[in-house]
Amino acid sequence: MLIAHLVALNRQIVGLSKDEAHQSFLTAVELLAAAFSRQAGLSGNARAAVRAAAYGQVRRYVEANLHDPDLSPDSVLASLHLSRASVYRLFEHEGGLATYIASRRLRMAADELVRFPHLEVQDIASGLGFNSASSFTRAFRRAFDIAPRDLHGYAPLLRREQDRLERHATWPAAGTT
Repeated sequence: MLIAHLVALNRQIVGLSKDEAHQSFLTAVELLAAAFSRQAGLSGNARAAVRAAAYGQVRRYVEANLHDPDLSPDSVLASLHLSRASVYRLFEHEGGLATYIASRRLRMAADELVRFPHLEVQDIASGLGFNSASSFTRAFRRAFDIAPRDLHGYAPLLRREQDRLERHATWPAAGTT
């Protein structure tokens, strides 16, 4: 788990915020301490470090495979060789791993509906593993209180507003040159 965490950290370090990078380094140190705790006589946060690393490992796997229609809790468990009980405990606060996956897919769908107004709603839904347009629409409406087709229709307005805010954020503050 330590090696997987360090490899993932190496790949993602550039995109992490200062706090996220700091937390990832602390987790790596705790994992290292946990790996040698018996020999070094260390204890304490080793279990928490292992849990944090496993949680991060599952989240990274889910993110990397959101567009895979076969992504499921079973496929995650099989790929990462983790026990069902331990993963359930890790994602209990999310409502379970299946709920976490569905939630991430819905958030990704919302993002893609805005970013890609030229794509059909059904293409975005099926690309994220939703089997039917009606089940996607029901889940999306429950999650965001708006139909995906309506959000998709607002995409050009949302993009213009986002571009305007980004331009405004890059303007120099008053009195600076």
